[in-house]
Amino acid sequence: MKLQFMKILRDLLSNKGKSFLVVLSIAVGVIGVGVIGHTKYTIEKGMNDSISKSSPPNGTILTNGFDPKLVDKIKSIVGVTKIETRGIYDGQIKVKSKGKDKRHKLQLTVQDFNQTKTLDNITPNKGNWPPENGEILLERISLGYLNIKIGDEVWVETSNGQVSKLQVAGTVQHRGKETTTLSKTSYGYINKETSENLNISEYNVILFKTKNNKEKTVLKTAEKIRDAIVKNGYYVQSTIIHDVNKHWGFDIVNSMSKVLQSIGILTLILGASLVVNTTLSIMRNQIPQIGIMKVLGASNQNLFMIYIGYIISYGLIALFVGVPISLFLAKFLTSNSTELLNFESIGLPFSWKIFFLQLIVGVGLPVLSATIPVLNGIRMTVQQALKSQDMNEYPQNRLTSVLLKIRIFSIPFLLTVRSTFKKWFRLFLTVLTLSLGGAIVISVITVYESMNSTLEASLKYNHYDVRIAVSGIHDREQTRELAAVSGVKKVESWQAATGSIIRQDGLTGTEVKIAKPVAGTDLMEPKIIKGRWFENQNKNEIVLDSYILNSEPHLRVGDKMTININGKEYDWKIVGFVRKVAGEVVHFVNHAPFVDEKIGNLSFVHLITNSNEKSVQNRIAKKVKNKFIENHFSVHHSITTKEIKEIQETRANVVILFLIFMSIIMSVVATLGLMGSLSLNVMERSKEIAIMKLIGASDSNLWRMMMLEAFIIGLISFLIGTLLAYPISIMLSNNVGQSLFHANLDYTFSSLGIVIWFIIVLILSLIASFSPAYKATKIPVNQILSYE
Repeated sequence: MKLQFMKILRDLLSNKGKSFLVVLSIAVGVIGVGVIGHTKYTIEKGMNDSISKSSPPNGTILTNGFDPKLVDKIKSIVGVTKIETRGIYDGQIKVKSKGKDKRHKLQLTVQDFNQTKTLDNITPNKGNWPPENGEILLERISLGYLNIKIGDEVWVETSNGQVSKLQVAGTVQHRGKETTTLSKTSYGYINKETSENLNISEYNVILFKTKNNKEKTVLKTAEKIRDAIVKNGYYVQSTIIHDVNKHWGFDIVNSMSKVLQSIGILTLILGASLVVNTTLSIMRNQIPQIGIMKVLGASNQNLFMIYIGYIISYGLIALFVGVPISLFLAKFLTSNSTELLNFESIGLPFSWKIFFLQLIVGVGLPVLSATIPVLNGIRMTVQQALKSQDMNEYPQNRLTSVLLKIRIFSIPFLLTVRSTFKKWFRLFLTVLTLSLGGAIVISVITVYESMNSTLEASLKYNHYDVRIAVSGIHDREQTRELAAVSGVKKVESWQAATGSIIRQDGLTGTEVKIAKPVAGTDLMEPKIIKGRWFENQNKNEIVLDSYILNSEPHLRVGDKMTININGKEYDWKIVGFVRKVAGEVVHFVNHAPFVDEKIGNLSFVHLITNSNEKSVQNRIAKKVKNKFIENHFSVHHSITTKEIKEIQETRANVVILFLIFMSIIMSVVATLGLMGSLSLNVMERSKEIAIMKLIGASDSNLWRMMMLEAFIIGLISFLIGTLLAYPISIMLSNNVGQSLFHANLDYTFSSLGIVIWFIIVLILSLIASFSPAYKATKIPVNQILSYE
């Protein structure tokens, strides 16, 4: 055993170049698995910690306000274990930015800071706590988004038109809120005294906790609470049922996880191909030694242990190098997660489970990959070994023979072609590595273009510039007249309402928002993915947004659907599903019997403006809202299509950034594979190079030959990679679309990606050929001719 160990150690140290290539090949797989695994672990742990610290309620009900006595009645409902109340209002915040006033969307939360809040926790971060009269606390990420500091004064405008100056007293962390980075909405927190000055002192939100987290229990309890609210003369604007085990950013992270897992599998394939490639080279150069050891009495078992020992040694070195690098890259990759997903940094993103997986990839997979090449090598007879006749020797290939007959090709070119195709299996593994790398790069660009196409199609879905939601029933003609301010080209009002699905078992399910578009409207162009749009205005039909399948996956075209709106049940037939990837989830009906009710309804007022500027559209929306308020309309919320696009682009860019990072890793892997293959070729053709130099080949000739070989391999890989990109890009696009939007993206194969990858291949080939060519030109002729 000592002699075996000494031989392994001597060979490792005497073949530093080849040892480096093997370690690098294994380390690539270790790093890839580590980066993907530790990144996923860090984000998931951060989200789970965030959930436990925020203590999410089972449900949140938004009303038009309520008397404190109603809360006491709700507390007595069977199944309710905890009730908390607060006020939540939409508004705007005005700050100074580069000498100009800039407005941002603001969601104001009103609460009693003297009472202990245990649901949807808001925890102090910096500055004063609690705020005093005339002060506002900002969510910590909102403070940076607004580019202001604690102590600054800001102007706050509420939906009722009230404008007040408030001082930023400090920051809080609100883990249960979608971050300002993604929502483009800032979050502020004020006490009761300040809210009275803003005329928004009334509490309108009820948060409740149930005795268990089972869906049936939560839905039944929510239904009882809604009934109590309606019976006491109030109406329910919306109900949100929370999955207390699911972070609000789950869909975004889930899409990234699917992509990372897909790329992780490809990384393992690439790592395995690099290991097999280098192992074959090692065995080829060790064949004479195998023959000598067999003559001296070494058994196949002894030889197997020696060469598997090589691989284990390489694997352990690769782990020593790869694990720290993977931790560093995972830390870098998740450095912005605290801002995007609003959780604290967990420190070093280390998981023993992932480390064990890296151990398998770093040692187990190389041993498995090397077993067949090692067995083939040690099974050779002594005579074959001493004559260096291994399984990888091939006769003159036919391609070279054919090319020799064509006089237009130069001898250096023919030598390069022969060298490229001499080792078919090595060429196959190198091409596989580079092709998969190229397929990923093209696929990433394809996903990006498909995402943009989908977003653009979604914006065509809505042809209006501004939507303002107004509570209650209003005369359509009056609404149109009030909204026709300067700058508005067209006004169209749709009837709408909020209700809850009544499932077949009688339980109240998902809350839905439905709207009846004006017949023949040109303000929307729905993307039908299943079924059809309305054909018969005389029948109660409904077209659903595909996002509803996330919570009600059993719904199908042709099903009857019952919706409870303010205590009354209405039936519709499902005739289709539409996909809208941006903005509010709204379902459409062709008949609106709910408008006979006096409370609980909405009007969607749509505006087409004479400007594409976001600032102009916001000013027009403000004018219209003020006119509504002056005429005693209750404005619920407003949004522009440009704001919708910005929000969705931000979400999509999170996934795209991960894809770009992983494509860079794959490109590095592909470059290493090409570099390793060329280096091995140089080592094995040392005598050939020496003879070429003796008969007059210059260093520039050798450089050109190395570069030509790299370009030939690169060109073959480019063609195969382009073909592989099609199915891979479809898979990635569908994964991203289903995770983010519950519908496939509008697939657009990227011709730009093909061009970009071709340029990258040329650059990578040049980079990969540099080191092997340099080595080929610098080895002295006398050493080369004595090379074994």
